[in-house]
Amino acid sequence: MWRSFLTQWNCRSFFVDEEIIAPDFDLFTDATSSVGYGSYFQEGWIAHQRPNILFEEREPPIAFLELYLIAMAAALWGYLWSNKRIRFLCDNTTTVAICNKGRSKCPLVMQLTRKLVLTTARRNFVFYATHLPGKRHSIGDALSRLQLSKFRRLAPTAQKEQTPVLSMVDITYPPLQT
Repeated sequence: MWRSFLTQWNCRSFFVDEEIIAPDFDLFTDATSSVGYGSYFQEGWIAHQRPNILFEEREPPIAFLELYLIAMAAALWGYLWSNKRIRFLCDNTTTVAICNKGRSKCPLVMQLTRKLVLTTARRNFVFYATHLPGKRHSIGDALSRLQLSKFRRLAPTAQKEQTPVLSMVDITYPPLQT
């Protein structure tokens, strides 16, 4: 990861102070194991069926799907986050812990974590994750369940079209087995 970062570093960026007093931006994310995933940042949004991948020959854990979405959001919108502090609002406590600690025992989750850290270094932003209980996470829930009319009522200023999603290969480094 660091070799990849240093070969593309412009040698001019400054590191953002990691002490986060208040976030500059919030990112709302949610994933379901059966339907899909959704993310909302400012007026941009994603709502898509969940990726069809196997995780050690079974369905992936929800923490993996939630982190996949966060890594995708960072890849899509990270250029807007340069020199900023981002708060990821997620209803999965395991994902919150993985984001805040930067590690997991699962090798595939660590691939996503490394990708997120690499994006953070390249785009020069800092982040932390906060648990947002499901009952207060209505925008993320509507998107992950592909309930677009409900989402439109909750976020009337959202863009008309969703942000194009990235494939699993575009998100991960090295590529995951799909």
